[in-house]
Amino acid sequence: MQNKLPVQFRKSKTVSYQFERLQYCKSCNGYSVLSESECNNCHAKNSTISLEKYAHILNSRMKRTELLVVIALAALAVVFSQDLLQLLLTGAIGLSITIAYMILQRTYRNSEKSSRLQQLVMKESPIIRDYLQQEVQKSEELMEQNQLKLAYEDLREIGSLLHIDEIKLLKIDCLKHFIIRNDMDLELDTIIPNRYNADLVNYIYEVSKVNRQAIREDAIHYIVNYRHIIEALPNGHDILVSIASCTVKMKHYVTHFSSFILDFVQFMPRDRLLRLCKLLSNISNSELVELHLLKMKCKETVRVQYGFDPDFQGIL
Repeated sequence: MQNKLPVQFRKSKTVSYQFERLQYCKSCNGYSVLSESECNNCHAKNSTISLEKYAHILNSRMKRTELLVVIALAALAVVFSQDLLQLLLTGAIGLSITIAYMILQRTYRNSEKSSRLQQLVMKESPIIRDYLQQEVQKSEELMEQNQLKLAYEDLREIGSLLHIDEIKLLKIDCLKHFIIRNDMDLELDTIIPNRYNADLVNYIYEVSKVNRQAIREDAIHYIVNYRHIIEALPNGHDILVSIASCTVKMKHYVTHFSSFILDFVQFMPRDRLLRLCKLLSNISNSELVELHLLKMKCKETVRVQYGFDPDFQGIL
């Protein structure tokens, strides 16, 4: 069995919108999601700026152009004035319009900046996608060189913008080589592909053993959807029990996955069964119609396995 690697992932940049991760190269007009001083495409030094800054530059150029047009129109009106009175009137009106336009530009500066950024992303999205695909290929080359940690960190950044199975499967292929700890910033919902993957199932199982809270609805759905395949695995039963145990952390999950939980109640660890019983005791009678079989199964399991345990007395 291949030894797994102890790793500490670099911190991922915190952003309000994922496209804020993008960098623009002033040298080659390329895009990258990897924050580096050197452009990944043309290798020019100190040529990259944030997409937000690039949008600001474009917006400033546009505002200057628009202002020059307003000034030019006002100047034309003055030039074609036929007498002094008309010259004074057109001059005053032109000056007023120019000042008013400058005030409007300043007033709506933030909204224009945000709008310009969104327009830029929409317009350039096919080009951005092509550049991101090139970075995926470079990450694959890192994997071939056994630089798995660096490859995964790059793929994690690229995958924040490019949500395709190719990247998800590459990340899974990296993650299977790492030792999973409960203090890690573990990725899960964002790596679930549209088809069955044995490495992902094992990864979900490893995560469930070190951090139950990381197992959320999408991961549970994935396990339930492929339950018939997982059951045939040598450790399939242990995987299903572990995920069923993670599922009993909140009322919504218990209600939504009640038929799945039902089959593994008697195999759950004591603390998870106790948690499930407490959740069922707090669910109203109208809701218990759907959960009646689960409640009965819990009662029978408690009677057989924990009949004299004071913590279970009087819950159901």
